[in-house]
Amino acid sequence: FPAGRLSDRVDRRYVIAGLAATGVGLCLMASVFLSHAPWLLYGVMFLFGGMTFPLYSLCLAHANDNSSLSLMEIASGVLMMNSLGSIIGPLLVAYLLPWSSYALFIVAAAALTLLTLWSLFRIQQHEVAREHFEPFIDVPKTTHEITELVEEEQKAA
Repeated sequence: FPAGRLSDRVDRRYVIAGLAATGVGLCLMASVFLSHAPWLLYGVMFLFGGMTFPLYSLCLAHANDNSSLSLMEIASGVLMMNSLGSIIGPLLVAYLLPWSSYALFIVAAAALTLLTLWSLFRIQQHEVAREHFEPFIDVPKTTHEITELVEEEQKAA
């Protein structure tokens, strides 16, 4: 929620880079707390999830803001990349685990470092037009069909 609100006010790439860089720092903290204070690891992992889970939606929103493709085409491409990462990540962690008990944090920090560097590179190299940008608008929790039925019922009464 706070990351989405912030990304409506500033360039989404800054928010993406900031969350990814914070995730790298939390990976480093988690690797320290893994052996010294396991109870602190829970708090760090909670923060790690808070920093990394919004990245998918922010990347999707950024792609939607800056592309003339349809929402379905953009969403399917971003979902495909997320799926590839969901396959490669665990395989890489499993491969590295015999050599280091910190494999999860190493792989996550490497992926988040790449995302941070890519975001910073794109900020410098590419100006964002935001032609298709639309801030979040809260809508009722009912469907459009129910609204039409209520209006028809009110006209009939």
